[in-house]
Amino acid sequence: MNMPVKTVHVATKDPDEAYSIINDTYAPERPIRFTGSDASVSFELSALEVGGLHASHIRHTLAARGVAEV
Repeated sequence: MNMPVKTVHVATKDPDEAYSIINDTYAPERPIRFTGSDASVSFELSALEVGGLHASHIRHTLAARGVAEV
């Protein structure tokens, strides 16, 4: 049985885009608020999905604190 593999790789140096990617991917219904310095940002997200299995790897230089409402 062959299952399709969906892969995604995103890279940006724009902090607003990085925060948006994080919220769209991991917290679409309860966005995380970020505070902190946005200087010299480098952000990369690599992800894959096979069937119901999802794996991702984030590498970043965000000097930020994320706060989620619970």
